[in-house]
Amino acid sequence: MEARSKLRSGRIDTEEAQRRRALLLETSYAEFLQHGFTGANLDRIASRCGISKMTIYRQIGDKEALFNLALSDSVVQITSSYQKIIEEGGSPQETIRKIAQIGRETSSGEAMEMLRLGIAEARRFPGLPTRMLERVEEVMQPLALYLQNILPGSISYEHAMRHAKLFMTMTTGGFLKLLGSPEADTFEWADDAASLFLAGAGIASAPAS
Repeated sequence: MEARSKLRSGRIDTEEAQRRRALLLETSYAEFLQHGFTGANLDRIASRCGISKMTIYRQIGDKEALFNLALSDSVVQITSSYQKIIEEGGSPQETIRKIAQIGRETSSGEAMEMLRLGIAEARRFPGLPTRMLERVEEVMQPLALYLQNILPGSISYEHAMRHAKLFMTMTTGGFLKLLGSPEADTFEWADDAASLFLAGAGIASAPAS
């Protein structure tokens, strides 16, 4: 994957800063996925972005920090569309099924490959799984709050978060996806996951909220 454009020096506005960050992440993804953590080279990443290695050190940190950032971003890519679907409204059944399809669509490609790489490198960086799980909880919060609102009876936020994690695991394919199985890439998988979750959570016939 080639960088779309070069980073420019000088003072920048928020939009430009976001573009630069996206470019750095895009380039880092390509480098880590091609060479692994050990073989990845900050000089190559900096060169492809049109910046100095010192800029990466100053803004992000060392190679481990950049790797952590890329892994964090891969988690966000898989779950960040949930809030938009929830805000669109509709019945719980419609919303859950839409979220299931988003889980299917975003669990493919480079984001999932980065998660596999992160799991492979977990022994080298013992704190890495904890940081990734913290990021999961952060981006899963809108779904957990939504489930807390629509699930029958009064449940705690912790209970709702557990439901959200279970649902995410179901829709993205869990260990099957991490093992490289394409089975969870199908529409049918996502639809079945939504049906099972709706029935198991007791909201198969819940009214629109």
